[in-house]
Amino acid sequence: MTLGKDKVGHFMVCFLITVTGGLALPIGGYEAIGVGAIVAMVWGFDKERRDSEEPGNKFDWYDILADAIGTLVGVLVCVARLNSWF
Repeated sequence: MTLGKDKVGHFMVCFLITVTGGLALPIGGYEAIGVGAIVAMVWGFDKERRDSEEPGNKFDWYDILADAIGTLVGVLVCVARLNSWF
């Protein structure tokens, strides 16, 4: 596995989806963070599913790992913000 643009892209998109959901949804609190995290991971799995349907492409578990790490970092940022750690 190499840390290419694709993995960084997966990380960043899931991070941004999680943070946007966690900090911008009107329901607020931990529920909003959970919704953001779920949406991010569903996006990641759907992206990989669509990629696997293209000729010459396959489902890449390392992309899912990058999605999960981006989502986790996003959750940590949201929890830190929610608890006024910064």
